[in-house]
Amino acid sequence: MRLFRRFINGIYLVIFLVIFGVIIHFFYIHMQAFLPFKEEVGLTDHHVLLEEVDVHNVIRNFDVTEQAECVPVIMYHRIVPDQRLVSNVYESKNKLYKTVVTESQFSKQMEYLHEAGYTVLNLRELYAFLTEQIDIPKKSVVITLDDGYKDIYYTAYPILKKYNFTAVSFIITSEIEEKNATYIPEVYQYLSKTEMLKSQDVFDYQAHTFDLHERDEEGVSLLLNTPKHKVKNDLQQNIQHLNGKEFAFAYPFGEYTRETMEILKNEFNFKMAFTTEPGYASPTELEDFYQIPRIEVSPEYSLDDFKAILEGKGM
Repeated sequence: MRLFRRFINGIYLVIFLVIFGVIIHFFYIHMQAFLPFKEEVGLTDHHVLLEEVDVHNVIRNFDVTEQAECVPVIMYHRIVPDQRLVSNVYESKNKLYKTVVTESQFSKQMEYLHEAGYTVLNLRELYAFLTEQIDIPKKSVVITLDDGYKDIYYTAYPILKKYNFTAVSFIITSEIEEKNATYIPEVYQYLSKTEMLKSQDVFDYQAHTFDLHERDEEGVSLLLNTPKHKVKNDLQQNIQHLNGKEFAFAYPFGEYTRETMEILKNEFNFKMAFTTEPGYASPTELEDFYQIPRIEVSPEYSLDDFKAILEGKGM
């Protein structure tokens, strides 16, 4: 009888532990939904052995019947599955943060680019166009995604690959994960080394600082108020972690100064830098290649709005 009671008590204990584990897991996931900031912390070794992928470096010979005078460089951050939207991606009731676009929206936008016959340029082609070395088709576009959120591997990557599109992903390399973590769309997560290596056939990974993508207590970007020697050190780490890639840079929060541009031009080998100021990239209108405007694709944009942006009819 005593053995039977122990057996029953053991079963109760197992049941209790299982239920307790489920409750803890449920509580963890849903509490993360209320966190407005990043959940994962980057590990010490952030170096990713990225390769030089031909599709990102080749400059194609375009058969141009009607050439472009300017190019829209469109910008995204998070691409989140529609069924996994929770409170931390909403600015207010029913209004997503401007940095969050749903997977279905992104899919429809990429489908439109494909069906409408748009040419998606890589960075070398954009640079060659801006330096007036090549002509490009009137329907041309550059796709960029900032920060390196894990979402883009699970949502944007397969969609872009489906249409043979490439995109530029500007990476905060201090956030790169050494090991893969389970993808939880409700949480702010960042790419792992493995995910970056597996997706470099689509994503051209470029610099977005190592650890200066933050604001100080007064709301100023750290890139602007950090001493020059520390900025140079941060950018050097950023480049090393991307295995020497230093072709293009995106300013954190789109904020920069004349000194910032001088550092990129004179202390490093960056050929271009991108802002978040709305506008189109044109060889005749740019002051230099370190203030290239971009158009952020808002979650509030309809497909008609998206089309208007591409055609230069609105931002």
